[in-house]
Amino acid sequence: MQTEGKVRFLKYHDKAVKSVSFNPVERYIFCSGSADGKLNIYGSYNSSFHYLLVSYPLGRELNGVKFTADGRRILTALQSKKLAVLDVETGQPTNCYDSCCYGGNSRDFVRIPIVTDKNSPFLAVSPSISNRGLTLYDTRMPLVYEFMCDLFVSDIRDIIFFDSSWPFVPKNSQGIASITKDGQCSIVSVTGKVLNQFEVGHRTNTIARTPESFDQMTKAGFKSTIMIAGDHSLSSYTPEQASYENMNKIFSRTFGLVNHSSLSTNFGIQEYLSHLHFGLNVSPNSASNTFQSTISNSSSINSNRQQLLASNSSRRSSNLIKTMHSEKEISQLKYGSNGGLLYSTSNSPQSYCVQKYRRYPNEHRLIAELYSHKSEIYDFDISPYDEFLVTASRDRTVGVMLLGSPNRGTTSTSELT
Repeated sequence: MQTEGKVRFLKYHDKAVKSVSFNPVERYIFCSGSADGKLNIYGSYNSSFHYLLVSYPLGRELNGVKFTADGRRILTALQSKKLAVLDVETGQPTNCYDSCCYGGNSRDFVRIPIVTDKNSPFLAVSPSISNRGLTLYDTRMPLVYEFMCDLFVSDIRDIIFFDSSWPFVPKNSQGIASITKDGQCSIVSVTGKVLNQFEVGHRTNTIARTPESFDQMTKAGFKSTIMIAGDHSLSSYTPEQASYENMNKIFSRTFGLVNHSSLSTNFGIQEYLSHLHFGLNVSPNSASNTFQSTISNSSSINSNRQQLLASNSSRRSSNLIKTMHSEKEISQLKYGSNGGLLYSTSNSPQSYCVQKYRRYPNEHRLIAELYSHKSEIYDFDISPYDEFLVTASRDRTVGVMLLGSPNRGTTSTSELT
């Protein structure tokens, strides 16, 4: 049985490595994109044998790479503000979209997030050319599918998909969540309709969600959660379905949240407490007391509504945006495929490391620091069955580490001669 292995650093790039991505179908294949204009594809068949399969020189700085959901193509974000779709086997472009994707800033080495969804294998999303909106692509079509301009007033840092099991996403639809550097999150449909909005009150770099269907693990004590991290802070946001029609209207007026009355599913209490700034730990009891004092001082809520709130007091602490302090700046978050472990990359002048958190019903606990790079870590990815973890770093290397046995399937491969 395989156990956790030692990290290996692959040195096939001449400049900073901006992004990495695992193939969702061929689980031992991954790729990396670099500022030197090379797109490299690797194989990782055990803890000590990793090799370069092919290198495609594109001639332009690559700021982001992502395999499509079917594993046959690679999406690449270029500094020239293009998004190119490349065939994995030949390296030839099958599509190229001009002036549609954010080109990045040459003074900072920040990856450009590109996301795909397994439920829609031809759909892809990237930041718009201004980095304050979204661009949607149908990789079968020669033109961009949809432009969503000016969703924010600050730059987008990360993007993820939500399925229709989440309460703010309509049935048989998808939600696209994007987070900005100043902590604002907006979730929109593929048609551009705003489904939900909230903010966490601190600078952010990344957003992640638990991978299971919404509240699938409720009986085991685990709530579906959205995690947001950034400048020395790690926040969790837990939406909850409400059994009262006007609940979201009450709290949108009280706490300044955006209300979308056209949604078929209403939300529970969504609070933004102004004293929850980074570096401050707030216990559920103190947060609940602040919540109650805010309600009692609000003259806009009548006595019947206050009785309704009192009957739902058991929900209050679980729905808060909870923020805990982190000693290091967290640049990216990702859950494992079963949601039990949360991985993060942290960048600080003393250490550029990969960390692992254990998920508990009411919190996430740091349990290990896996390995470190010599410079900033820009991106990382996990293989489909949680077997390998790869990182992209400014030190021109790709880090590869065996996490353990896959959560399903065989544990290794071999060749018969």
